[in-house]
Amino acid sequence: KALIMDLVLHPRAAPGDRLQVWIGAFQATHAPGLTWTVDGAAIEPVGLRPITSARTDDLLPAGQAPEAVPRAFTGVYEIAGLQPDTLHTVSVGPGGTQTQLSIRTLPSAIPADLDQWFNVLLLSCHHAAEDRRGLSGIIVSQLGALLRPQLTILGGDQVYLVLPTLMNFRDDERWRAEKFERDYIANWRGPDGYAAVLDSAPSVSIPDDHEYWNNFPHPSPFIQNAWTQDG
Repeated sequence: KALIMDLVLHPRAAPGDRLQVWIGAFQATHAPGLTWTVDGAAIEPVGLRPITSARTDDLLPAGQAPEAVPRAFTGVYEIAGLQPDTLHTVSVGPGGTQTQLSIRTLPSAIPADLDQWFNVLLLSCHHAAEDRRGLSGIIVSQLGALLRPQLTILGGDQVYLVLPTLMNFRDDERWRAEKFERDYIANWRGPDGYAAVLDSAPSVSIPDDHEYWNNFPHPSPFIQNAWTQDG
């Protein structure tokens, strides 16, 4: 049986008549079976990207069976047929263990009245090594009700996969895959820091150079084995 230490949910941006939920299962050896409810009612969401291992079997440690390697499994699911600008409680879990997420659908239009607001949080370049105290999450959590975001735009470089000034990568594809997975987990698993930012509002992500390689799309021979002629 898979050992799942954490089941993490984050809201993702979607049209106002639906919700999208990112799910991460950590320290699991296979994708867990999931049951879903919205406001207490059982539902079957659409798997936009059904939960699967962040690393394919060929990138797991050599000589180990996949079912023996604890790792991260992630997916994105959509729940349609809802009303815009409405708060919902989504519960997800394997068996009787449920993780909850409170998430509001986006409004169908930007408010036109002067006493109403639609707040967009715009951020980029979050580097976990420079936010060891989780100040990013603390700052967002302290925004007053009037300033809390309804939508977050992640402008890129939220995970510094390739930062050659800090370390030299091994010439080993399996090692790099495991490192990249650890970097994502450090940001998305939480509960503090960047994960708290992700929880604050539905988000949409835009990749930037470090999600591909440092200085993408320009050739970067100085990052050695993290970049090849093909990308």
